[in-house]
Amino acid sequence: MNKRAIAPALIFIAAVVFFVWFIASGAAVPGS
Repeated sequence: MNKRAIAPALIFIAAVVFFVWFIASGAAVPGS
């Protein structure tokens, strides 16, 4: 696998991790 092939996957994984962290941190929960 070359970097051009895995780059989109790494970006997707990074986005998912950030989203999960954002929810877990409570920033997306009103009143918290």
